[in-house]
Amino acid sequence: MRNKINIALPKGRLGEKVYDIFEKIGCGCPEIHEGGRKLVFEDEDRVEIFDEGHSIDEDRYITIGMAGEILFVVYTERKEAIRLISARLANARERSLYYGYGKI
Repeated sequence: MRNKINIALPKGRLGEKVYDIFEKIGCGCPEIHEGGRKLVFEDEDRVEIFDEGHSIDEDRYITIGMAGEILFVVYTERKEAIRLISARLANARERSLYYGYGKI
């Protein structure tokens, strides 16, 4: 079994350095590095869920969508920007939601 960790990644040049470090230690995620976060929001078949359990201080949303692989993305909206909280490959339950077989 693989251990998972969710990390809020920075943007811009600092973000590129962080991606490079993760790739060097064998923890790269090319879907995210190559703009996968944006592609998830452009997927017409994406599943969007309001994250009621974690929306205490701010409204949080979950999107499950395709960007090469099926990704599970957690984010919040701040003014005119989207703040990414977490992005990872979707697990089996989340993939079944994406394909319309599971229930929320």
